[in-house]
Amino acid sequence: MTKGIDSGPSLGLQYTLPGNGPAGLEESVYYIDYQNLRVISLDSQMIILDEASAKVQYEWLEKVLKENTKLWTVITFHHPIFSTAKSRDNKEFRERFKPLFDKYHIDLVLQGHDHTYSRGQNLPRGLSGREASGPVYLVSVAGPKMYKVDGAKWMNVSLENTQLFQVIHIDGKNLKFEAYKTSGDLFDAFSLKKSSRETAAEFTDMNPAAKQ
Repeated sequence: MTKGIDSGPSLGLQYTLPGNGPAGLEESVYYIDYQNLRVISLDSQMIILDEASAKVQYEWLEKVLKENTKLWTVITFHHPIFSTAKSRDNKEFRERFKPLFDKYHIDLVLQGHDHTYSRGQNLPRGLSGREASGPVYLVSVAGPKMYKVDGAKWMNVSLENTQLFQVIHIDGKNLKFEAYKTSGDLFDAFSLKKSSRETAAEFTDMNPAAKQ
C-alpha cells in the first residue's frame, strides 16, 4: 500500500531560476534581464507574513534597483498593494515598498490575488490623476476562479468575471501593453514612452472603450 503521495518534481527541476535573490528565497525572489528590460520578482506572501523577510526583500530590492542599467523595469508579485476588494488592503506592504517604486521610476507593477482585472496609476489617495514618478499598477486573472470588483477608487479600468491574458511589446524607447479576453478580443491597452531610466515614462491610454 502506498504510504505517501508523490508531489512531483520541485520548481527548481522544472525551471532554471537565476538564483540571484536573498538567501533562502532564491526561487521566489530574483531578477531576470532580457535585452533592455529588467523583470523583478518579489515574494509578497513572505513580505506580508514575516517582518524579517520583508526587511531582507526591501534591502535586496533597493540594491537591485540602484545597480539597474536597463531602460525598462517591471516588478511582479502576488498580493496587490492597491486591491480591487474593499476587504483587502495591504497597507504596510504598500507604505514600505511603494516609495522605492516611485524613487526608481518603475514602469509596471504586475499583480494577482484578487481574481479580477484592474489597471490604475499611482493613486495613493484614491484621487484622479497620476504622480509623475509612479508606475502603472495592474491586477489580472487567468484561471477559472473569478471574483467581483467592489469599487476601489484607484482603478481607471476594471473587469470582473472574465479571464484574460496580457502581451507586452517593447521596441526601444516604446512599450505597449495589451490585455485580451480568452475570446481573443482586445479589452485594454496603453503605451509608455521613456528616454531615460532616471525619468518616468510618458503614458498614453489606448483602451478600446476610450476611443469610442
